[in-house]
Amino acid sequence: MQSVKLFQWPFKSKDALFHVIFYATAFKDIKVFYNQIHFFSKSLSKYFPFNTLSYIKFLSIHTVFDPVNNSTNLNTTNIPNIGLTLNQPTERIEINANSLSSKLESIKINNISSEHNLIQVLKRNSLYSNRCLLVVLLPPQGDGGYENEFQKTSDDDFYFVATTCDGHWEQVIIRAMCKLMGLGDEYENTGQEYEKPERYIGKLFNHFHPNLLYSDTPNSSIPAADTKWGHLSNKIGFDFPIRRAPSHPGQADLSIPTHNFLPNNIELWEGGGGYRTHIYRSAHDCLMRRQIGNKNLPVREAVVPLCPVCAAYVQQQILAWGQENRVRSLEFRGFIQQL
Repeated sequence: MQSVKLFQWPFKSKDALFHVIFYATAFKDIKVFYNQIHFFSKSLSKYFPFNTLSYIKFLSIHTVFDPVNNSTNLNTTNIPNIGLTLNQPTERIEINANSLSSKLESIKINNISSEHNLIQVLKRNSLYSNRCLLVVLLPPQGDGGYENEFQKTSDDDFYFVATTCDGHWEQVIIRAMCKLMGLGDEYENTGQEYEKPERYIGKLFNHFHPNLLYSDTPNSSIPAADTKWGHLSNKIGFDFPIRRAPSHPGQADLSIPTHNFLPNNIELWEGGGGYRTHIYRSAHDCLMRRQIGNKNLPVREAVVPLCPVCAAYVQQQILAWGQENRVRSLEFRGFIQQL
């Protein structure tokens, strides 16, 4: 028998904007598992911009504790019940999605949906409806810990993340939440196929991701008026100089700057959405530039904030939902003052 419990952050609501479902694995002690959930709740309440929004009832946290999945000693690095293994060289958590899906089919959380089981709810995730994030959570493992991100590749798949409770593991979940809210990946990939996107792909980035900008014309600068966030710079008639990494265009930029960005300073950096050129982001570094499961762009090693554009977008979406009790258009309208 599995235990399904709802945590209130900051309240209990079936109609919350966002649901996070923690799926316990290898904890053995349910109290230790719940303590980690409380740690995440406290960490989220300190992370900008969520620290300005705790009065808005936008998030429900759910937990699933199945004794079968929590009776195995993780030192074996293998939990066959859901096809989970720990890949030590890559520090990734590998999970057999089919095995996990079969487990989720038997779970129904009425606070999310009284009609559909958990696997059906996760497959129906949409930018225009309530978001549900599944987190496969494991106890601390030391030596940096493990994590991974599982992308949706078809209608039969669903997006979810897995992490051990090492380092700043809460940022794995925060980043995944922001992704489901509509923010795009800001990291780059190496390889000829990732040098630049096809024009139609670039236009999709422009349409769906407020933190990414596509331009098919190579320039040394772009007028602020032609960007999504130009009006945030407070510089009328200003042109953004395009900042390029020394490794471009041949190699992905994996550098980690001392400072992610200057507060309230909007820039234009080449690279994003997996591509090295023709896609631009607004800061050198950001939590959305880090990549879950990539040791070269670590998510859990240190505190990594959202850049001003990403933070403003998340804040705006939650405030809009709080004011109207529904999700507004994903149009990006700019900064909202920190409360």
